[in-house]
Amino acid sequence: MRVPHNRLTFDQTEIDAVSSVVRSGMWAGGAQQVAMEERLCRMFRVINAIGVGSGLAGLRLALLACSIKENDEILIPAYSCVALPNAVLS
Repeated sequence: MRVPHNRLTFDQTEIDAVSSVVRSGMWAGGAQQVAMEERLCRMFRVINAIGVGSGLAGLRLALLACSIKENDEILIPAYSCVALPNAVLS
């Protein structure tokens, strides 16, 4: 039995959005990120939202936000992306 890791679905809307970001030269940060952060603030009725350049960076921020410190016990699933243990170990 084959279990797919993920199956991406997209249409022209996503292709155009990605092309716009690539043409801007701003792979992380930039106008699209600011617009997303502002929309998230409105959607969740919060003062701050931050986009990051990678899942690893997001995981690190989540651990900091939870006040996780050295020697705290953190359980992770056996089957996961390598970024998860890397975030815990860094």
